[in-house]
Amino acid sequence: MSVKQDFLKWMTFKVYNGKQTRFWEDKWLGNSVLKDQYPNLFNLVHRKHVTVHTVLNGDPLNVSFRRHLTGNNPRDWMDLEHQVANNQLGNNKNIGIWQLHKSDQFSVHSMYSALLDVRVLPINKPVWKLKIPLKVKIFIWLLHRGVILTKDSLAKRNWKGSKQCCFCMNDETIMHLFFGCHVARLLWRIIFITFGLTKPNNIVHLFGSWLQGFMWKRKSYVYGLMCASLVNLVIQK
Repeated sequence: MSVKQDFLKWMTFKVYNGKQTRFWEDKWLGNSVLKDQYPNLFNLVHRKHVTVHTVLNGDPLNVSFRRHLTGNNPRDWMDLEHQVANNQLGNNKNIGIWQLHKSDQFSVHSMYSALLDVRVLPINKPVWKLKIPLKVKIFIWLLHRGVILTKDSLAKRNWKGSKQCCFCMNDETIMHLFFGCHVARLLWRIIFITFGLTKPNNIVHLFGSWLQGFMWKRKSYVYGLMCASLVNLVIQK
């Protein structure tokens, strides 16, 4: 993975003129890039590196596909159109928000720490080798990519339901549901008592240096138990 790809993975863009932000490949709408939210559409699109400005400057959206949309693709395209409908372009330059620092500003130290975390456990390939149910493997993969449909993410798609967590009074986000909510904290307390592991700080830490020093077989066991419990937590809500 190149340094540029690493950098963009932790950068979110607040779009104004949309000229320097890629529509499909930069994170500007939701918790993940659009090519991950709509992989089938991305595979079919003609211009994959097009900017937000180019797409939103057309009416309808300036996007063309290599063939007619079938199956679930028309529904996904309508959903995507609905997502971007309220984004009006302006004249100001886009703003980059660095997700690894509370100031939103890039720092070499924060990126270096994140790279150490992520490369301790390259989860994308090993996750499919875990001896756990397929639905739990898929859940780990989605959680690692930050595309779990929590209520804050649904609200960005104009979902009209309450954003409040089902277990408490706070808004439901990935960080809250899996780390901050009292139900999640109880789960992490059980893991601490069982394995002596303190609660991870965030998703990057969870799939990074959190299990540094563990044998892979033991990592597999911990991740399997942890994510099976988290899956049950999401189902219960």
